[in-house]
Amino acid sequence: MRADLGKPSSWLALAAAIALLVGCTPASTATSGATAGPTSAAAGSASSGGIQASESEFKIALSSATASTGEVTFHVKNAGTQVHEFVVVRTELAADKLPLASGAPEVDEEATGLTVVDEVEDLAAGASTDLTVTLEAGHYAVICNVPGHYTLGMHTDFTAGG
Repeated sequence: MRADLGKPSSWLALAAAIALLVGCTPASTATSGATAGPTSAAAGSASSGGIQASESEFKIALSSATASTGEVTFHVKNAGTQVHEFVVVRTELAADKLPLASGAPEVDEEATGLTVVDEVEDLAAGASTDLTVTLEAGHYAVICNVPGHYTLGMHTDFTAGG
């Protein structure tokens, strides 16, 4: 049956139908500046959208010690009282066996066998930030390389690609 749109009652019925359809359309799911998007295993943890990382005196705690290869986001929180760094280093060495710089109580980031993937420098106490890196399959060390912090235990092992 075809409506006669020349009659005012037909226009009213059409407007009501459009309002009903618009009212039934789902609203945007993005809130508080968050962006909706697919979550993948490559992000490290499907439930959190990444790896939670907490730094404090003198340790680094990760929500997962493994992730798929590809893009991985670390949600880094300095839960300590001092400035820390968060450095992702590709290496075959265990996190507690990295070479130290001569004359300084910190890792020699230029040493053979170490490749710094990326880092967050000078993360203030109580501050949080995200670090997104692209990881190939292999072993990594996550360290704080503020002088003295690595030798006090701020390091952990991490694996991409299982």
